[in-house]
Amino acid sequence: MKSIAKINDTRANVIIDRYLASIRSKKWFNTDDIYKKHFTCSPYKKDLKNNILLPEQEYRCCYCMKRFNCPTDSDATIEHLIPRSTKNNSDFTNYFAISYPGLTSNNVCHTDDYKAGIAHLGQYPHHVAYHNFAIACNSCNNRRRTYFVGFPFLLPDYCQHVSYNRKTGKISWFDDPKLFDGSPESELMVNLVELNRPLLKAIRAVWFYGKDHPTGNYSTPDTVHNIQERKELIYNAFGAAVDANPDFTQSDMDSFINLETEGIWQDVLRYDYFGSI
Repeated sequence: MKSIAKINDTRANVIIDRYLASIRSKKWFNTDDIYKKHFTCSPYKKDLKNNILLPEQEYRCCYCMKRFNCPTDSDATIEHLIPRSTKNNSDFTNYFAISYPGLTSNNVCHTDDYKAGIAHLGQYPHHVAYHNFAIACNSCNNRRRTYFVGFPFLLPDYCQHVSYNRKTGKISWFDDPKLFDGSPESELMVNLVELNRPLLKAIRAVWFYGKDHPTGNYSTPDTVHNIQERKELIYNAFGAAVDANPDFTQSDMDSFINLETEGIWQDVLRYDYFGSI
């Protein structure tokens, strides 16, 4: 998984400033109006999503690294790192505790505070703050829901703290109490977003196996030429995963078998990030 470089403050905040100016010019508005009724369907959201958020993530989900087919892919959703349902500023404490670059009280405030006119210069309401936005696939976004999770993908050296078992596809983080301030935010993320669900592990295992064991005809899933090569790659990866995992389950096995179906195989191809590491 890769770090997300949130370095587009200037361009993003121009878009958000224009949006906020347009909504504050109205004689009446409430907190929900700032996001639900106006931003959700506005050209400002489209501009921010298509021209800032998706490119800075290389068109991939911030959690599972699934690639989106295009800027208008309906699977690409805006993830509010601090949920829109957060009731007040004091509830931001956990999100600011690790001091992620950008996701701080200097840049983000509660939407109610912004509406009340008590936000200071440089703060943006968390409903529309650039630093509170990431792009996630529908599956990961729905799994995360409104749980508090850490966001290590905001850390510049994120890749140094994550590892994969190349045979089983399992993801894990190195223990670093200084990085996570003594609390297991990374574990919360991997568990609550279910980044080790059987299908994701199988997909990663197939990509890793293909890269590590190229044949004369193919290597990674994007290079197979026919159904027979697809099955061969899947079953070879399956065998390696069984040998490496003493706790291999029926769900793990079913996930490898399901990779043979055309619909799921098309999803497999969208995880080509794992062919690059």
